[in-house]
Amino acid sequence: MLINRWKASNWHTLGLEMGWEQLIKEEIFYNGTVPVDIIAYGSFVRFYAGGIYHHAMTNEIGGGHIVRLIGYGHVNCTDGRSTKYWLGANSWSDAWGEGGFFRVRRGVNEIGIKARDIRFGAIAL
Repeated sequence: MLINRWKASNWHTLGLEMGWEQLIKEEIFYNGTVPVDIIAYGSFVRFYAGGIYHHAMTNEIGGGHIVRLIGYGHVNCTDGRSTKYWLGANSWSDAWGEGGFFRVRRGVNEIGIKARDIRFGAIAL
């Protein structure tokens, strides 16, 4: 059995300092995706079917999960306020969420997005 060896070159982690949200937005803009750790609350895993996810503060414990942030945006609410969100891609099939994707409030650390975000350069053989 032949195994291809791949490696990422020119990578670095995004920092936790002020402005991490802007750093993630720039990474998405320039390179298209940012892998992040999240807290996968039961309500997110079992019941999210669309819209911008908002975790109600409960005693619910969540497990860890890695997803890809692939975009960001905002929606204007009927009361005149605006809600910012991250657009993410999940690995749980296209039957989950919005065809395998999700939106979650941005700027409030809604699902514990952690800065284990890695920027990859070129993939080399």
